[in-house]
Amino acid sequence: MEILKFFEDMKVLVDPLAAIGGIAGLYLALAAYRKATKKEQLDRERGTYDSLDAKYLDFLRLSIQHPELDLFERPLPAPPELSDQGCVQQLAAFAILLSIFERAYLLFKDETDGLRARQWAGWQGSMSQYAERGNFREAWRLCGDGFDTAFQTFLQNEYNLPAPYRQTASSHP
Repeated sequence: MEILKFFEDMKVLVDPLAAIGGIAGLYLALAAYRKATKKEQLDRERGTYDSLDAKYLDFLRLSIQHPELDLFERPLPAPPELSDQGCVQQLAAFAILLSIFERAYLLFKDETDGLRARQWAGWQGSMSQYAERGNFREAWRLCGDGFDTAFQTFLQNEYNLPAPYRQTASSHP
């Protein structure tokens, strides 16, 4: 009988402790889940940054390998006259850069805080530098119609770029 009473008394003590332990375990599980989710989000953001940054670094390497094309953000004081082949290469290189800018626009434009917002500010600075260049503006006029229409509108409104020449078939996927 005393053993039965002992177990009943223990049950009164253990039941609330078990409930508290369950609640604490649930809280810890939720905290771990939130931490893992935040880490995954940061990893995705860093992956997006790394991918776009790698593409931009490739463009910068192209501008180093072909200084005669005058591709760098800061224009040459006296750019050389380009051959027909050089004009095509410059146009293709600026189309690559525009594609990179379009990706940055689509990924970062509407961000208001955090890493993505800071990245967007940097991309806007680069776009602004390029938008002042005659060769970039001409490349935009020739190949800008193949890009996202919201991106086109953004560049035209934000940086006063001309409307792109409308081709019958889009040259950009």
